[in-house]
Amino acid sequence: MAQMNGGFVGYAQGDTRYDIVSDLLGSIVDLLTNLLNIIPGLGLGDLITLLLDSNIIKADALIPVDYLNPVISHCSVFDFAKGGVIGSVNNDYAGGFAGVMVGTIAQECSVESANPYTVTGRLYAGGLQASYAMTS
Repeated sequence: MAQMNGGFVGYAQGDTRYDIVSDLLGSIVDLLTNLLNIIPGLGLGDLITLLLDSNIIKADALIPVDYLNPVISHCSVFDFAKGGVIGSVNNDYAGGFAGVMVGTIAQECSVESANPYTVTGRLYAGGLQASYAMTS
C-alpha cells in the first residue's frame, strides 16, 4: 500500500451507501447485521463491504443511494519546522495539507509557512495536496 503523507491529513475518502435490491438478500443482510452489531464500531456499511469483498453478494444486487463526503473546513497548517520535509522520494502522495482526498470536500483550508519546507514524493506531490478525486 502506498504511503500517504500530509501536513494535516494523509488520506481522506468518502463512502457510497447502498441499498439491497432483493428481499432475500435483505433478510440475509439483516441477520448478519444483527450478528455483527455485537462487535462495536462495525455497521451495515462495513458489512456490505465485507460481503462484496468476499463475493458473497454481487455488486449488481445493490443500488447506490447516497455518497457520504467527508468535509474538512476552516483548517490550516501553519509554520512547518525550518527545513521540514513531508513525504519521501520512495513513496507516493505527499502534500502540505493532504496526501490524498477522494470525494472529500475541503472548504477554506490553507497551508502557510514562514519557514521553507519541502514536499517530496516519487509520484503525486504538491504544496496543498498530492491527489484529489471528486466523486459525483
